[in-house]
Amino acid sequence: MKVIDIVYYQFYIFYKTVLRIEEPHFATMLALSELVALPILLVVFFILATNWGYIMPTYLFLGLDALLILPFHHYFIRRKRGELIVGKAPLLFGSRFLSLCFSWLVHIVFFFLLLELFRYSYLFNFNSR
Repeated sequence: MKVIDIVYYQFYIFYKTVLRIEEPHFATMLALSELVALPILLVVFFILATNWGYIMPTYLFLGLDALLILPFHHYFIRRKRGELIVGKAPLLFGSRFLSLCFSWLVHIVFFFLLLELFRYSYLFNFNSR
């Protein structure tokens, strides 16, 4: 869990200092949960669409995404694990620079995962009601 602690801390610092978000713990938790949830959902839905031709309704995708966020909310917000991580200020190999580079690498990966979501948007039925 040390890698997640490092990423959490760097995301928190980014959201607090650069973006000046009022609730950086919540934004950090959302970013980490989506970083885990999006690849899982994309792989599952890609397999369903290519093998069985099942196109996922949007409301089901959003509902499953929200369900995958709940454990992160419980762990980081309700149990106050996020505040403990920020208090410890974990670093990758004891280096702030390596931690920052790793954090930016994770941000870039997250951005490309979002792009992949739009690239494979044909897997989802965005017109469902």
